[in-house]
Amino acid sequence: MKKRDGRWACAEAELSQSLGYGTYIITVRDVTHLEPAAVLSLNTFDDWGGEQHFRELDVEMSRWGRR
Repeated sequence: MKKRDGRWACAEAELSQSLGYGTYIITVRDVTHLEPAAVLSLNTFDDWGGEQHFRELDVEMSRWGRR
């Protein structure tokens, strides 16, 4: 994540295939260098589930300005 010309830019990773059902562990280390408003957002989105509001699940984690 980096600020360029007054605008924030970041990376996104998108899988082309489902990982399937199961338990997933995500480890994040040393976020002290990130801005307090930085957010880790994990999302599931089913393009084929339109009638069911795309069966979307969002999980977002942040410090939101806490020091």
